[in-house]
This record gives sequence, C-alpha cells and structure tokens, in this order.
Amino acid sequence: YQKETVSIYPPIDMDGATEQLAEQAANEDRSDPAASDFRLALTRLMNSVKKEDAAQTDLHARKCLDMALVNVKKDLNWLSQFVTVYTILYTDRINHKDLDTALYFANKAVEAAQMGEGKLDPSLSGRLLGSSLVGKASIQVRKSDWNDAAETYRLGADAYAHCKDYLMQAETLRMCGWCWEKAYETERATECYIEGFRLADKLSSDLIRHSSYPLLLLKLLESRERQSTVSNEEINSVLSHTIGKDWEDFLYEYKRNLGKYHGMDQQNMDDPSANIQ
Repeated sequence: YQKETVSIYPPIDMDGATEQLAEQAANEDRSDPAASDFRLALTRLMNSVKKEDAAQTDLHARKCLDMALVNVKKDLNWLSQFVTVYTILYTDRINHKDLDTALYFANKAVEAAQMGEGKLDPSLSGRLLGSSLVGKASIQVRKSDWNDAAETYRLGADAYAHCKDYLMQAETLRMCGWCWEKAYETERATECYIEGFRLADKLSSDLIRHSSYPLLLLKLLESRERQSTVSNEEINSVLSHTIGKDWEDFLYEYKRNLGKYHGMDQQNMDDPSANIQ
C-alpha cells in the first residue's frame, strides 16, 4: 500500500538527547562522580566520532584517558575503560581506512589489557585481553598480514582459555586457522581446527547449534590433513554426543543456509565476516 503509507521522521537528535541524559545523570547522581563524569565524556567521544569531528574526538579521547589514568590508581577495573576508549579510536580509524593508526590504538588496547593479567579476576582479565587481541588481529587481516594475524589470534585463544570462555576460544582458533590458510600454512591451520574441535565437549548442544562453532567443524571436515590425527570415528562419536545423531544433517543445513543468507557458496567458508555468534 505504497500510496497509503506515510513515513514520518520526527526531528529528534538522538545523539544530542543521549548526551543530555548523560549530563543530567552526572549532575544529579553524585554517588560515584568518577563513573558519571567518565560516562558523559565517553558519550561525547562517541558522538564526535559519529560526526567525524576529528578535533572533538581527540579532545574527548584525551579527557577519557586522563580520567581513567587518575582512577585506575585506585581501582584496577578502570583498565577496561582504557580498552574501551582505544577500541572506539581504532574502530574510527578503520572506518577511515587509516589502518596504521588503527593498529597503533589496537596495540595500546592490548597493552592496557595486559596490565590486568594476574591482578584482575581471570573472568575479566582474560576476556579483556582476548577481545583486544581479536580487535588487533582484525586490523592485521585488513592489512593482509596473515602470519601476524594468525599469531595474534593464537594469543587471543590462549587468553580466552585462561578465563574458560570456550566458545570464544574456539571462534578465535577458527580465525587463527583461517589466517594460516591464507598464509598457505595448511598444517598449522588444521592444528587450530583440531584444537577447537576438542572443545566440543565443553559446549552445550544449544550453544553449538546457535553459534559460529559449526564453521570450525566444517573447516575441520574439509581438511585432508586432519585424518592422521582425528578419525571419522572420533568425529562421529564426539558430535553424536554433543550435537546429536543428526549432526551431519545439521551441518549440511547450516552450510546450505550460509550460502543462502550470507552469499557464501557451498565450498567457501573463507570469510571472517561470517562470524555469527
């Protein structure tokens, strides 16, 4: 009913409204002034990035980092705010195709996250380091630095293993293997897929079915080099237990739907953007 339908776009400045709410909260809730002031500065930073205002982005980024520097001396949990700011900055640089500067900020995020190792709870420090390493690796992928990206993903997988986030560990191993394939290191790629496969018993069937984990399984099944280490019998035994006896039908449908919904042909799982956790 195109002729009877009207689209109405109310003149609401959502970014401005969000900033006003953050400012109001900072003024009214003084129970934790450091957090309130930082939240306002962070909101302004994100808005300046959206507006592509480089001067304001630099200004508010410096304010955020200065606040974090003051507060981290009293509470190491503020290390996560350094990672947040640097992530915003490197994402902005990626969008502007300035990959060298993006990599600089990604390295700063990794450095901040590493400072939490052995000091913060592993459930936080591991995920903080893992996510910052994955961000760095994504930039190396864009630069086609396959060996460096693979090594960075490897470190990310180790970080996720440390905090027992097995799904992200498997996903990072998949990306590590994908990078090794790009570098024509198929044996090393297969090792990553095998390591990820052997995490299957740590994941629930529901989690496997509704995550990117099947992509790793498909890569493993495609590999000719895995047969000397992982037999068809072992794969059948593990996947029958974790996914169900219909695991082959499930993977067939999963693969078919990738081609249907993600523009990927039957044999090509060669796209990191297919991460559908």
